[in-house]
Formats: sequence, structure tokens, C-alpha cells
Amino acid sequence: MASTKQTWLITGCSSGLGEAITYAALRRGDNVIATARKGTQRLQPLKEAGASILDLDVQAPQAELDNIAAEALKIYGGIDVLVNNAGYAEVGVLEELRQVTRPLLPASLRLSFFIQDDLLSYS
Repeated sequence: MASTKQTWLITGCSSGLGEAITYAALRRGDNVIATARKGTQRLQPLKEAGASILDLDVQAPQAELDNIAAEALKIYGGIDVLVNNAGYAEVGVLEELRQVTRPLLPASLRLSFFIQDDLLSYS
């Protein structure tokens, strides 16, 4: 059974799961748009492996997120698979982490809305 080439948009690709999924999709022969904060600096190995790369900071102003979404869609003409992997981890006692993690919640929600409003509205 022949597989159809798909286009992936993967967030949080500078290391870990995002990086691993990017390499796996590329090995399948799929198109990949890999993103990360300071992506043009941090994602060069993925670019060399065949991925397109974009800078994506989920804390950027909405207008910038809109532009990134439009740019991502232009690369291959659409997105078939979305891996919403961008994130941040902080380890410690909950009472001590509240001040650290509270500002991160809006950024996490913004990424979800970036994906829903900016990318899926084009499909």
C-alpha cells in the first residue's frame, strides 16, 4: 500500500520529542515545517536533514503569530499533520513554582489558539 506524502507542522523542535518526531517524519519522506524559539539558530541540523524551519515564540504578539501561520501555510500549500509540542518544564515543589508557572499558562493557551485560529482556518 503506497503512502501519501504529508506535510507536518511540528512545534518545539529544538530537542526531545519534537526533534525526534521531525526526524521520523522526514524518514517517511514527508514534508516537515519544524519550529522553535530562535528556530533559525537552533534548528540547523533539522534543516540540513530536509525540514523547513521557522521561528515560533508562542509569547509573540498575535499579529506576529498570524504572519507565522500564513508563512507556514505558504511553504507547502497546506498542513496535514499538526504536532503541538512546544512547551516548558519547571521542576520543583508546587508552592514554590506558582510564581514561575503562572505566567506560562497564557503562553500555552495562546499556542492552542494560534493553531486553531490561524492554521486551521486556512484548511
